[in-house]
Amino acid sequence: MLSAIIPGNSLRKLTRNLLLTGLFFHLLAAWFNVGYHHPDEYFQITEFASYKLGKTPVIDLAWEYAAGIRPAFQPAMVYCLCKLFSLHNPVIISFLLRLLSAITAWAVAALFILISLTECRSDKTKKIILYLSTVLWFLPYIHARFSSENWSAIFFFAGLSLLMLMLKPANDLLKIKNSFLSLLFCGILIGLSFVVRVQSGFMILGLGLWLLIYRKLTIRDLSVLFTGIALSFFTGVLTDRWLYGKWVFTAFNYFHVNIIIGKASDWGTSPWWDYFVTIVENNIPPFGILILAGIFIFFFRFYKHPLTWISVPFLLAHIINPHKEIRFLFPLVNALPVIAVTAFDGKTNSVFINKIIDSLSSKVAILSAKIFIVLNIILMLVTCMKPANEMFSFYDFVYDNYKDKEAYIYTFSEDPYSVIDLHVDFLKPDNLTVIKVPKDSLLHHFPFRKNAVNLVFEKKFLQDDAFHLTDKKSRIVYRTIPERMKMINFNNWLKRSRIWRLYEVD
Repeated sequence: MLSAIIPGNSLRKLTRNLLLTGLFFHLLAAWFNVGYHHPDEYFQITEFASYKLGKTPVIDLAWEYAAGIRPAFQPAMVYCLCKLFSLHNPVIISFLLRLLSAITAWAVAALFILISLTECRSDKTKKIILYLSTVLWFLPYIHARFSSENWSAIFFFAGLSLLMLMLKPANDLLKIKNSFLSLLFCGILIGLSFVVRVQSGFMILGLGLWLLIYRKLTIRDLSVLFTGIALSFFTGVLTDRWLYGKWVFTAFNYFHVNIIIGKASDWGTSPWWDYFVTIVENNIPPFGILILAGIFIFFFRFYKHPLTWISVPFLLAHIINPHKEIRFLFPLVNALPVIAVTAFDGKTNSVFINKIIDSLSSKVAILSAKIFIVLNIILMLVTCMKPANEMFSFYDFVYDNYKDKEAYIYTFSEDPYSVIDLHVDFLKPDNLTVIKVPKDSLLHHFPFRKNAVNLVFEKKFLQDDAFHLTDKKSRIVYRTIPERMKMINFNNWLKRSRIWRLYEVD
């Protein structure tokens, strides 16, 4: 693959090393990034699968289940994984889902980038794209998520990459046969991106228009491609029937509930320009401004490029939608390095753009690049090695240590297994009972269970007094912020930090 893209080129070794480095960080993220980026990632996928596995009662499911608006394909993936390999430990299952997501997303992104490099004009552009596409600080974190946003990107860019290979000139070393099965498989992959996340339909629409206008595929080829998309759609309907126990059209239900009725706006609304601000704020300053400029310049310079036709409808749809979250743009994250860097590749007819390009070769630009690399490495290590959600570190600890014992958790603050009024059933041991105590003073005389593990949970500021009992011994067995963090208590930030503590009562 590498020899076909960069034959006899000194970049081949760099490409291999960057890809392997990216894989290493993806594996780190899969191991450490326990939990979710957004509750939907867990409560509307894993808990739905847990319901079909017979663990989560239907009454504990998110309201989206009753509304029939969430696709069942990913819960079906979890269900099949558990059944095929006889998996029962939720900690292992959750890790395998992150590992599967990270490795698959890394492989698809690598394929897409390698294909995209063949269109670059300079080695400098290739190096920048390679670096940003493999070790950009937030990519492993996003790719390790078993979320609809990530898997939508996986399916779409896998199908797009194979389609790009088929559309290459006949003398290209990467050309693959434009066969019936190849086109059908591309259509199936692209269709699955819509099945897992309906918003990807805008990317499919843009791709279809580009194929019609610029590639002028034969009616036969387009028919085969869209037959594959239709097969995926039919598969989605069948999995929805499996999950909900009746025939539902989740894509229509989603549109009706969130757009027509406006349920999505209940979670907040933002002005149309909010994504532009968010893109700048969520990147290393001032590089966010450069990335945003690169996006607009790419759309202007390469208006016939498939990525332009894929991205513009997708972005416009989300800009128009009043409810905005940065995760909604995650399906395009694989294309971001190509778009932002290719925008400045080669000479243009625009004096303004050429001035930007020329400035990138200055000493200031070189110094800025070095600063960016250092900051990127630091952020990469932080995002890859910290939990995506601290609560899930707690859930993993409790399950690993008490799954085979009768255990009780006494809490005088809140139920740790209740998040935003939803129950965490999948990760909760079957033999664990949570008991709420009105006041912590009552625990001093509480009749703890004999022949069972008695645990006390509290959520307080780190520097508050530790829990203790007057007539019983207790020891802390878990805390979300380790004691050693007191060594780096700059600006007394620990005093303002709430942590979870778990005590075992002897």
